[in-house]
Amino acid sequence: MAAHPRLTPPGGALAAVWLAAVLMLPGRVSAQDPPPPDSIPSDSAQAVADSLAADTTEATVAIREPTFPARMAHLRGPSHEVFVCDRQCLHSSSALTLLELLIERVPGITGLRAEYFGGPHHAMDGMFGAGFGGLYIDGQPISPMESGQADLRRLTLNYLEEVRVLRGADGLVIDASTSAHDGGEAYSRINGATGDPQLEGIEGVFANGFGDITVVETSFSLLNLARDDNPSDRFSALARVSVMPWSNRLGFQMEYRGGTLKREGTDNADLTFGSTTLRVRGNVGDHFQAEGFARRASRSAEIDQVIIEEDTITAESWASEAIGISAVAQKWGGTLTGAYSLGSGLAQPRQQGSVGAWYRWGPLAAELGVEFRQLGDSLALDYPAPPLAPDPDPGEPDSGLGDPGDDQLTATAPFYGRLSGSHGAISSSVRRAGLSFSDTLLWFPVSARVFHADGVQAVPFAAMARADTLPFASSGASLEIGLGPYILGGRVNRQSVDRQLGFGAVFDTAAFFWPGENEIKGWEARFTGPLIPLNLMMPGVNPIVLRGSWRRNTIVSGQPLYVPENHGHIELLFNDTFFSGNLEIWLGGAMELRGTRIHPVVVAGELEEGGEVVEVGDLVQMNTDSWSMAWFTFKIASFRFFWRVSNPSVADIFDFRQVFFPPQINVFGLRWEFHN
Repeated sequence: MAAHPRLTPPGGALAAVWLAAVLMLPGRVSAQDPPPPDSIPSDSAQAVADSLAADTTEATVAIREPTFPARMAHLRGPSHEVFVCDRQCLHSSSALTLLELLIERVPGITGLRAEYFGGPHHAMDGMFGAGFGGLYIDGQPISPMESGQADLRRLTLNYLEEVRVLRGADGLVIDASTSAHDGGEAYSRINGATGDPQLEGIEGVFANGFGDITVVETSFSLLNLARDDNPSDRFSALARVSVMPWSNRLGFQMEYRGGTLKREGTDNADLTFGSTTLRVRGNVGDHFQAEGFARRASRSAEIDQVIIEEDTITAESWASEAIGISAVAQKWGGTLTGAYSLGSGLAQPRQQGSVGAWYRWGPLAAELGVEFRQLGDSLALDYPAPPLAPDPDPGEPDSGLGDPGDDQLTATAPFYGRLSGSHGAISSSVRRAGLSFSDTLLWFPVSARVFHADGVQAVPFAAMARADTLPFASSGASLEIGLGPYILGGRVNRQSVDRQLGFGAVFDTAAFFWPGENEIKGWEARFTGPLIPLNLMMPGVNPIVLRGSWRRNTIVSGQPLYVPENHGHIELLFNDTFFSGNLEIWLGGAMELRGTRIHPVVVAGELEEGGEVVEVGDLVQMNTDSWSMAWFTFKIASFRFFWRVSNPSVADIFDFRQVFFPPQINVFGLRWEFHN
């Protein structure tokens, strides 16, 4: 395999380096001191109901507003469970990818990962995978540029202020917010990491104010993996200029995000992607906010599917454009949100929109929402015959292929989409509703939710110029109770889809489609609270906290992909300060317990030596090994030193058959955060 250059950014990074040097110049002197960088409570990544989440942030000084108006409302209402990893949580975490963070912090989800940070990375809530799981950055939806779900490895943790995961009836909503600076002082943060599996990485964040109304920000992230079997190189950069003429009333923002990714393994991929966004956001009084944006995204890729012999896929460069508006109104305990956008090209829907509303009556709240999406003519519903599909009857002509009246192929290989014969616009609509209750009953804070969603999801596979529609229905309920320092929670839900779609990623080769209804029902239990009271032995020391969850999925019908029968997570955490606050320590260990689940076969052969012979597209029950990890972080002044290890005694482990993922991880590094 060809060797990749190590720690060498592309030529386009020279501008980012120059801009970083400018931003490190001293900023203007602020009349007030900036807030302490770690004033947000530690480790708030828990599912805590509104009535259980105490706001312990104290505003010690009045500071200038960030140089762009903050969002007035979150993406979803109170009938959704909320899991938050805030600034302190992100900076103390040793996770190198967004999916690693989600697996550790959000109970019950299934992470699908390959090629370590090179991806693709996807997440499932129960059975909802491709077509579900919306990724948002600063409130803007990120369209899938390759497979049936936005690849989570497109977003680095380097420049994030908060990751908020909302879980309702229609899958996960991942709402990532980037850092916002007031420009009062120059701000910088440098991260570096090295270790096994032959990993080297460096990241930087720089921000500075110019004048009284402008802030310029930039960041970069460079990660290299030099393993012989699957080397990967990733570079990403961000540059942003924010202008706010009237404090927290009107703001203008120009932003560029771009990067490259090279990987070798199950496929040899050379990807380049970028987007430029112009955003305007303004507040009218204290109860109304409006926003408009225009965005152009581009992608170029050359992918060699080496796991499939003599099958090289080369995708030419393409670009997509989108413009849109959104608004939020809040009054008398109610919130109303709306958004509409127009787009062109493969990655952007021709049009999409949403309306949501929620209202509180004391401890009760109700929520309603609708969404619609229309994909363009360039995405076809009818798929070509799979190149490796065996002919079930070589002596007879193909029955059904290309016949618009047939809903499925008769081949035994995987199905490649609906054969509707239509090349017109593909539309979808989703409806959701929910009720919530949050109050204190008998001295115990209680939060309960019931939720339902149904409709048709439009699922694009932009890299293959294909699409599909997926009817679904889901309903469930959740409950959380606070018992002093302990939080007990649970969830039950039922999900159904009329057939099974793959992601179109390397672990299922293409946009596989298996006919027949799939339905599961599941229950989940979780616990958070102190376990070992260290203060009994060492007065004044915080206790060791246990955070655990267990999810049981029962298949009612069909063969749902990737859904583990049992999925557990057990984690021990310790966080405290010593020496008058000059030393802070985070110490943790976790075990991810993952049971058997159904996988598609991507390479024909024997499952095990002397075992069953399988063909491409067969569905097989496979055991996914448990995953252990530990981490240690300590902070002295503005320096954070971290260490992360996974599976220290495991010789071989893969999340997917024949998809490379390192069996062991042992990484350490440094984060340095400073002003001026």
